[in-house]
Amino acid sequence: MIKRFIVNPFLLYVLSFLIIFLLYQLKWSNSFSILNENLIYFLIATVVISFFFGVWFDKYKVIKYYPKTITPNSFWITMGLMFLYLIEFIYSRHIPLIEVLTKNELDLNLDFGIPVLHPLIITFNSYYIVRLYNSYLSFKKKKYLVYMLICLLPGVLLVSRLFFVAALISIWFITILYIKRIRMRVVALFLVSFLGIGYLFGLMGNHRSLRGSKVALPIATNATNDFLKSDIPKEYYWIYIYSVSSLGNLNLNVENGKPEKLDLKGLLVTQALPDFISKRIIKHFNMFDYKPPLVYQFLNTSTLYSASFGYGGWIGM
Repeated sequence: MIKRFIVNPFLLYVLSFLIIFLLYQLKWSNSFSILNENLIYFLIATVVISFFFGVWFDKYKVIKYYPKTITPNSFWITMGLMFLYLIEFIYSRHIPLIEVLTKNELDLNLDFGIPVLHPLIITFNSYYIVRLYNSYLSFKKKKYLVYMLICLLPGVLLVSRLFFVAALISIWFITILYIKRIRMRVVALFLVSFLGIGYLFGLMGNHRSLRGSKVALPIATNATNDFLKSDIPKEYYWIYIYSVSSLGNLNLNVENGKPEKLDLKGLLVTQALPDFISKRIIKHFNMFDYKPPLVYQFLNTSTLYSASFGYGGWIGM
């Protein structure tokens, strides 16, 4: 059953939204308002529809997982990636990890990477890590594991928690797929590892931008007194705030009201094209660039629905 959720994007969507909804109910922060009633109905509808699509996909084996995956030219591809990162470090003239170690914080106002190229490198690198790990589990060749660890190195140098944690979760999922029979001991082990990833995410966040302070973020984002006084490690607040802020931002968009008219052109450009392409089209043709309102500016994710709502209201979503 667990494996079905992992390889089925529709069932994974259901599981993800249910987890975020439950986290939202923890109310560790006073900054996020009660969910809009219409938004709740909409999300329930998407979960139900996704569940039925997921069952249908699973029944007819639309999605198949092939564990035996060869990764050809892995050495040269890995070295090519590292060379591109080297160019980016030279172009940006700074290494985020060095800043953290020397200044004990990272200047978030400094841009990193070559425009357009950087998101392409990060995206491919994230995919390639999973590909290499899958090849390692398939053929037990240590070279794939070595190349995978090398590909993880840029995430450390960039002090990119999202890159690093996303890679660990992907590795976590792939490992589950290779386990023939999932026993309670395995479930317990993965739950512990998940808690470890969450703690690591918070620890990196504290040292990346808050000079190691455990309570600076909770206080800055209006954490409840109950949470601040609790024995819950404050590092877990990072994973909580990042998880629920997207739903909180979407709720804020809905509460602000739908647009006066449907902007079909803007909807198609922003939702059908990659972000780094749509931004340039909007700027070149002087189109309306919808900026979703945010509860906090540094928590700038709003789920895949916020921009759709901004351009087309409920129809756009």
